[in-house]
Amino acid sequence: MHKKTVDSERNLLIESVDNYNSTETVQSNNERIYLTWENISAHVDVKALAPSSPGFSGTLKKHLGLNYMQTKKQLLYNLSGYAIPGNILAILGSSGAGSAMLRMKSTISDSDRYTRVQEVIATLDLERCQNTIIGIPGKLKGISGGELKRLTFASVILNDPQLLIIDEPTSGLDSHLAKSIVYTIKKLALSGKTIITVIHQPTSEIYSLIDSICLLVGGKQAYFGVRDSAIDMFSSLGRQCPNNYNPAEYYLTQLASATSSNGNSKQDNSEFIVKCVETFQQSTYNQLLMETITDIKQISYNELSFAVKYNEFISSESQKESELDYESNFFRQMKWLLWRAFKSGARDPVRTTNLLSKLVIVAIIYGLLYFQITKTQEGVQNMNALSLNIINSAIRACTLVVVLTIPLDCRQVFRDYRRRLYSVHAYYICKVITDLPYFIIMSWVFVTIVYFMTHMRNYFLLSAVIIILTISGTAFASVVAALSSTVETALLYVLPSQQVFLHVSGFFINNASIPSYVLWLQFISIYYYGYSLVLILQWANVSHIKCDSSGPCFRNGTQILRYNDIPPHHFTFYLY
Repeated sequence: MHKKTVDSERNLLIESVDNYNSTETVQSNNERIYLTWENISAHVDVKALAPSSPGFSGTLKKHLGLNYMQTKKQLLYNLSGYAIPGNILAILGSSGAGSAMLRMKSTISDSDRYTRVQEVIATLDLERCQNTIIGIPGKLKGISGGELKRLTFASVILNDPQLLIIDEPTSGLDSHLAKSIVYTIKKLALSGKTIITVIHQPTSEIYSLIDSICLLVGGKQAYFGVRDSAIDMFSSLGRQCPNNYNPAEYYLTQLASATSSNGNSKQDNSEFIVKCVETFQQSTYNQLLMETITDIKQISYNELSFAVKYNEFISSESQKESELDYESNFFRQMKWLLWRAFKSGARDPVRTTNLLSKLVIVAIIYGLLYFQITKTQEGVQNMNALSLNIINSAIRACTLVVVLTIPLDCRQVFRDYRRRLYSVHAYYICKVITDLPYFIIMSWVFVTIVYFMTHMRNYFLLSAVIIILTISGTAFASVVAALSSTVETALLYVLPSQQVFLHVSGFFINNASIPSYVLWLQFISIYYYGYSLVLILQWANVSHIKCDSSGPCFRNGTQILRYNDIPPHHFTFYLY
């Protein structure tokens, strides 16, 4: 690269640093952060098809994916670079980066937190949607894609971080929304933040907002430096970017396509890529880059050494989790978790109108089917069937709510836990506090409708039994759902297990005839205890049941309980 270009690069770097130090350009009380990296390489373990054996067996293994061998794929090769405050560094090409997720400190008061939230909302132009729910794609309408992206940035910059690493902020957005997002990123950069973003095929307008670029090809660094200087490097290699052509698109075309724009063969273009990488590595500018990295590292050496020693001290002093690991204490965690749970629960149709409407409809149907059950032989069969149905319906409805929500919540909980926002037991306690009243009310409404339409007995005890059974069923479902990675996996375990427990309740098969080798299933089945409790409530102390002389019949409630092998004096035992 020409000496003139190198000098201009050095001047641009010095100018950027001077601009950052100027209070007229940046208003920030935080220390500036320079990020440097040197000789970074990366590889991953991948599975590749091993040479398959001839014949049918080898072909079958290949199609079934069984004939694999472990290989290593190199992703990055000896990358070096730096990022300075106030500028946007864009990485173009095949690469990936994580996201920096920070949180507000516990020393900030609630009023200051609210003020900071309003500032972030104004900075990211989120005033219009600040009272709109986020929504669930394909299920619940919420904010737009661009607003969702800006909301992600809002959650990141609440604690005013000085370093942001953003992975493909414009992916999945149209040109207008993509431009809006990049303008937002530029606004953050002008506030003095160091920003590194991975972006593919930016438009000309978006590209003009970028300060520095890093071009990657096959994991190797083809260029790193100020945006406009890349044109000079490509021109020196005989690849002049046409006028009125998007430079970013031209660079990616030259580095990624099988054939170049002037019709060169694939082999010629591969040679150009190798030449481009070698030219940059051997260039004077690359030497300047390494010198700049060394200078920045020396500037912050004392601060870095202190940080390393401090982290080593913290690691040696604390090996187990404590409240000091979290930004907020336990009671503050509880406060905001409860607020979030009540807020989101009230807006979630799965947990409000859907469940209530379904339970009310089912209760009315049961009431019409078993309307005003009488003390007859037909009434005995109907009452026993109704007893099991109300137990099963109440447990199943509330269980599905847990199964459909907890696996989705766990993803957010795991992310927040890794960020040390709150502890798992704080989340679980809040979950119980918010869900318990909800399930109690739903079960009580369901039982009340059925009770008054069917003439069941012992209203208060019956309501208490159904509520306790519902809580027990949801507790079991919560454990399974928390151990499941997806909703489908949770359903795969919960529904079959409920079906097994339902069949040993004593309704489908008499308790006295259950084989001894599966009898243990009955004693871990809440359906068995629940069905026994409801039958005791309905038939205990029933002195007379109308009997037809044409066949055998139950003359009182005691005979019904004895026939079902349910001792009435075990009511308290079954309840606990």
